[in-house]
Amino acid sequence: MSYEKISLSIEINKPPSKVFTYLKSIEKRIRLNPSYEMVKFEYLTEGDLREGTQYKITAKTDKGLISYQSVVKELIENEKMVTETINGKMRISISLKPSPKGTVLYYTEEFELPPEVLLKEEEANQGLFQALLSFFFRTGGFCQDTLLKRKNTLLENLKEKAQIYLQRIKEDLENSI
Repeated sequence: MSYEKISLSIEINKPPSKVFTYLKSIEKRIRLNPSYEMVKFEYLTEGDLREGTQYKITAKTDKGLISYQSVVKELIENEKMVTETINGKMRISISLKPSPKGTVLYYTEEFELPPEVLLKEEEANQGLFQALLSFFFRTGGFCQDTLLKRKNTLLENLKEKAQIYLQRIKEDLENSI
């Protein structure tokens, strides 16, 4: 399995303190994610948001319901927030830097990309090994090129969704009082 990384930035016309306060409202922020529709959000730890805070998200995707738990790994007021899934398969880092117009938000997603994600549904239903083997023979041994194209397409789609997500955050922040 490989780990992938998506990094983007966006300028927001609000000071870092306002942006950071908004980012700490995890449930509100995650509801803006275009990758899924949040069904349920719950904190698993009590008290104010801090390093070690855990939460659970249940969401609906085009492939059905998913559920995952995350923990706040790093929290530096008005500067940085890092969250990671409990299983370590995804890490989100958000850093803030003051700018002449307000704040530049730097967003990085690091995630595990299991090989079965690159298979089409009918291929994946065969089981991973069988699917890769039949895929290899069907493509005449050129499966690496096809898988690389699928991976690049998937990463481009994820990057586009992340950009939409950041734009939604920007608009929500800038339209708030």
